[in-house]
Amino acid sequence: MKAQVITTFKKLLRHELITGSFYVFSAGIVVGILNFLFNIFLTRRLSYSDYGIYAAIISLIAILSIPAQAMTQVIIRFATEYISKKELGKAKRFYKQASVTLVSLGIILAIFLMVFSSVVSSFFQLHSIWYLLLAGILLILGYGTLVTNAYVQSLLRFRLLSVINVINSVSRIAIGGLLVIFGFQVSGALGGTILAGIIAFVAVFLPVIKVFGGVKEVGVNSHFRHIGKYSILAGVSMLALASFTSSDILLVKHFFSPTTAGLYAGLAIVGKVIFYFSAPITAVMFPLVIHRHHQGKGTRNILYLSIFLVFLPSLLLSVLYTIFPTIFLTFFLGGRGFLQMSQYVGLYGVYIALFSIINIFVTYSLSMHYAPALYLAGVAAVAQIVGIVIFHSSLGEVINVSVGVLLLLSIGMSYMLLKHIKK
Repeated sequence: MKAQVITTFKKLLRHELITGSFYVFSAGIVVGILNFLFNIFLTRRLSYSDYGIYAAIISLIAILSIPAQAMTQVIIRFATEYISKKELGKAKRFYKQASVTLVSLGIILAIFLMVFSSVVSSFFQLHSIWYLLLAGILLILGYGTLVTNAYVQSLLRFRLLSVINVINSVSRIAIGGLLVIFGFQVSGALGGTILAGIIAFVAVFLPVIKVFGGVKEVGVNSHFRHIGKYSILAGVSMLALASFTSSDILLVKHFFSPTTAGLYAGLAIVGKVIFYFSAPITAVMFPLVIHRHHQGKGTRNILYLSIFLVFLPSLLLSVLYTIFPTIFLTFFLGGRGFLQMSQYVGLYGVYIALFSIINIFVTYSLSMHYAPALYLAGVAAVAQIVGIVIFHSSLGEVINVSVGVLLLLSIGMSYMLLKHIKK
């Protein structure tokens, strides 16, 4: 019996989900620490209102990057299929087409942002459109980089992807930190992110070119209709996920004072620690499920294992947040005015824990092309926005709306996926 348990445990450790997640998780820890150090640095160097502006710009970029994130899932889906079938010619052609499409879309969105800069600046209480220009540059860079990153995932090169993510974070904290110290404030933080993104793009582009450099391209026009349908599902999925963690910050920035919005943005940073612990699981699970599915293998155990690996740290951190809120606020944000948020830390932790579980459900549904669960997530995202617009008399009320919506969504998606798996 003991030998069987040991054998099972060793087999579990060699599971592709575990090994791939180990690299992504290890890099995620390093990246998470560096990103938190950068955000802690910003909360201490910038005023509350300036940090609120920075958080709003980053959230705005996240919202406008939803089409790119959706297309990233589409790229991973079809690139993984081509690569698993050894159709490298199709994979190369698809890479070029996706790159041109996404960079063009990024440019269009950046222009759109500048055309309506006065409206956006007024809504988010920004005192300069310069921030929106930097946001536009970040959009173009992000749209172009996502294609190459998606191909690295499709190749299951998780170790390479992990190293590049660390390079990006190190560059960001070094360059952005220096610019802020030299007095560039919010512009310095955003400018450092741009320069770090350029460095990361070069680092990830070269290895991908080596894989497809000598491969002759093969057309993929016959798959465009299938790609179009899948893009709709991916768009709904990414819109929902991005909305769940960005719409509350943006709406708080609109409905509350600049100082309160900055304090809430700090609270969000602390809460998202929970998600950072579980995010590597979904990054590995998505291409792995697609590979297994196209090879005719079962995917149910991957889902169950993913849920288990996400649930444990999420539950533990949520409990710790509830018991020791001031300790975490002091550790991550330096205390000060952020201690006013101590009453909300535990509840916000529950919110992000629920989001982490839903992220697993959405990712699995997308990999298996299960539309009903994905559309339900889209409806929930709209419900969260409407709920906050109606109920925002206090920050507690805003968080309660988010928790309530995600709790109902997690129940609904659990039921739907269980029925779908048993078929």
